[in-house]
Amino acid sequence: MRAVQRHVERAPVSARIIWHRLAPALRAQIDAQALQSVYETIDLPVAAVLANIERAGIRVDPKALDAMSLAMEKEVRRLEKESGNWPEWNSTVNSPRSLRKFFSTS
Repeated sequence: MRAVQRHVERAPVSARIIWHRLAPALRAQIDAQALQSVYETIDLPVAAVLANIERAGIRVDPKALDAMSLAMEKEVRRLEKESGNWPEWNSTVNSPRSLRKFFSTS
């Protein structure tokens, strides 16, 4: 928590107000679940990295994203064809509701 406190002191006033309201509740949950070491060794270091990434932003490669999308569409079509061989399947693979129903009864 001390490392976070150093960052909070440099934060805008609104962030400091929110932090001072949330900190006691968060600390209580961490203590109640005996997660101090996880918080200090994993969460805090990762939070700093994520904050830097958020500040800097990310670059998306549209061509790679399109290629991934096409590959996923192809896989969905393949699964839909394959699902025709499943007597208990009567919906599309691309429907979350149908998938949930299918897997909850399988």
